[in-house]
Amino acid sequence: NEMDEIRRLIGQMNNEEDRLLEQRQSSARQSANFAKSSIVLGGVAAVALTLLLSLLIQRSITGPLRIFMNFAERIGEGDLTQRASVASNDELGTLAGYLDRMAVSLREVARQAAAVSEDLNAATGEILASTQQQAASTAEQAAAVQQANVTMAQLSQSGAQISDRATCLARSE
Repeated sequence: NEMDEIRRLIGQMNNEEDRLLEQRQSSARQSANFAKSSIVLGGVAAVALTLLLSLLIQRSITGPLRIFMNFAERIGEGDLTQRASVASNDELGTLAGYLDRMAVSLREVARQAAAVSEDLNAATGEILASTQQQAASTAEQAAAVQQANVTMAQLSQSGAQISDRATCLARSE
C-alpha cells in the first residue's frame, strides 16, 4: 500500500501543481490585461494631454496675434492712440513693446506733419496776401500809366491846337 500512498501523494502533488499552474496563468493573464489597460489608458491620457497642451499653446499665441491684428488694423485706419496691450515676458511681449513704440513714433510724425502743414498754410496765406497786394499795386500803376497816357494825349492835342492857332495867326499877319 505504500505504492498507493505514493500514487495518492503524486496525484495530490499533480493536483497542487496544476492548481499552482492555473493560478500563475490567471495571474499572468491579469498582469497582461492590466498592462494592456495601462498602455491603452496611458496612450489616451498622453493624447488628451498633448491635445490640451497644443490647445493652450495655440491660445497663448493666437490671442496675442488677434490683439496685434486689431492693433495694426486700428493704426492703419489712422487711430494712433492704440496700444498693443500684451503683458508677457516672452517674444510676444517684446513684440508688443516694439509695436507700442512704433505707434508713439507714428504719433510724433503725425504731429510734426500737422505742424509743418500749419506752417505751410500760414506761409501760403502770407504769399497770397503779398500777391494780392502786388496785384493791387500793379493795377494802381496801370491806372497811373493809363492816366499819364490820357494826359499826354490831351497835351499833344492841346499842342496841336496851339500850333494850328499859331499857324493861323502867322498867316493872318
